[in-house]
Amino acid sequence: MSTVGPDAIRVLRETLPADSALLDAPVHGPPVSARAGSLAIFVGGDADVLEQARPVLERLGSVLHIGPRGSAAGAKLIVQTTLVGTLALLGEALALAEALRVPREVMFDVLARTPRAAQAQRRRPMVESGDYSAGFRLSLARKDMDLVAETARHAALRLRLDEAARSWLVDAEHDGRGHQDYTAIIATILDRTRTAGTGETKDA
Repeated sequence: MSTVGPDAIRVLRETLPADSALLDAPVHGPPVSARAGSLAIFVGGDADVLEQARPVLERLGSVLHIGPRGSAAGAKLIVQTTLVGTLALLGEALALAEALRVPREVMFDVLARTPRAAQAQRRRPMVESGDYSAGFRLSLARKDMDLVAETARHAALRLRLDEAARSWLVDAEHDGRGHQDYTAIIATILDRTRTAGTGETKDA
């Protein structure tokens, strides 16, 4: 149920006895959803095996059968690219707002009228307070984006937006934010774009 990517599922299948049943069932949702049993659970594997496991899985959340074994692990990586990409986009939008002297509270009101409204409002309290207590650790988000990069290489894909978002995660870890919530990617973007604007450099 971890975010491990399709290759890890293939290795696990090869390691287990041939008569073992196996589903990949990564989850999506914040800790509060886990406690409430309302996670989204993506499942890959045989439908008959899923039906055996469904009563247990449905105690954790809603089940969506993606397809054959490994497909759910792939779907979870796709979800992660949208989340990390959205946070990087929000960070750069706020950095541009600073450069244009648009007050942050006004910029959040502007973002509330865009397709990114829900994410902007969800992240607003952390950005405004500077409290990035971890719900989902940034180091884990970087691990997930490493898996995305590896999967893309195997598929001979060049995903430039994913590469850019991952580079911000790497910078945030370098800034000591790996233990914080992955929303802290926004703090790193703001810090580093301010530094770039003043001509200062970060220590290597």
